[in-house]
Amino acid sequence: LAYSVDMRGLLAEMASTMPPDRVAHAIAPDRDVQRVVRALQGIGRLDIAIRWTRLALDEHPTYETAQTLYSLAMMQKDLPAAEHAARERCRILPGNQCQLALARVLEQEQKPHDVVAALQDVANWRGRGDERRAAWFMLCDAHLALHAIDDARTCLRLLDGSGLIVPTDVGMTRRRVALENLVKQAILNEGPRGATP
Repeated sequence: LAYSVDMRGLLAEMASTMPPDRVAHAIAPDRDVQRVVRALQGIGRLDIAIRWTRLALDEHPTYETAQTLYSLAMMQKDLPAAEHAARERCRILPGNQCQLALARVLEQEQKPHDVVAALQDVANWRGRGDERRAAWFMLCDAHLALHAIDDARTCLRLLDGSGLIVPTDVGMTRRRVALENLVKQAILNEGPRGATP
């Protein structure tokens, strides 16, 4: 397939007779990513597009290839592939946006420890307020998911003082209630000698 001009017909034939992994491996990883992905989308084989794009990213890591894999994987809800792409994007071009994208995938994968690691420096972020606010909310939610009461309380306090939210913010109110419930549950679990909230 390295020199095929009409890729779509050949890919359709291969996809009808071979397993997806074998088709993905048969496509040279140095091909034009957008062209291969469009051809695979044209025959309705996004599963092969994801497999091949991941191989291409591992062989020739570029931001564009990582972005393409991330988009395809999120569209197909292939969270492991999306996580791989997001981590590669952050490795190639670090920044708040890639950290936020990675945290979104990790949150969907229910990996709160990894969300905390990805967003640990959110207090130092500069730039768009909506991205910083979303990152703070994900970080606080991860602490709540881990039942880390002190970390969740500190996170909410820092978010409160960040200037990114208004006092009547519904998201903040929901998180405060979740924290209060977590504290109450911890007190009930500890019995009469438990700490006060």
